[in-house]
Amino acid sequence: MDGAYLAAATVEIDLNVLAWAAVNFTLLVVVLARVLWRPVIELLDDRRKEVETNLSQAEQARVEAERLRADYTQQISQAQREAQDIIDKATRAASEQREEILAKAQSEAEELLDRARKTISQERDQAIAELRQEVAMLTIVAAERLLRRSMSDEDHHRLAEEIVAEVVAVND
Repeated sequence: MDGAYLAAATVEIDLNVLAWAAVNFTLLVVVLARVLWRPVIELLDDRRKEVETNLSQAEQARVEAERLRADYTQQISQAQREAQDIIDKATRAASEQREEILAKAQSEAEELLDRARKTISQERDQAIAELRQEVAMLTIVAAERLLRRSMSDEDHHRLAEEIVAEVVAVND
């Protein structure tokens, strides 16, 4: 009976309904194409352009950051070279000044000794004390000038940290 029921049931296709369904489907596709397709395509195109623009800007920012890093590295190296040059010059100047001071002090000491031999023991002791005081003062002045002109490794390190902090602040 089941087989007879299936054989008896036939599929009927109404061409009129089929034609109207095809017309409705075609109208739906046309309306959707005009109403939704273009906005969706435009939205996707706008998003693609925005992504391309963002990627391009990111690449430009990366290139600029790399250029700035290279510039700062070069500036740090230049500052270190200049600082080392200043230290070297100050050391040479201090050494020359020390030699001049020592030569001058030696000359003055010899003159004072010649005079001291001609005077009494008290004047000689007083002259030696004055000479020692003067040499000490000249040495202090020379050392003070040297210290004013030289930078320590700690100063170099602090300067490098300040520059790195400025680079980070500029990139943020």
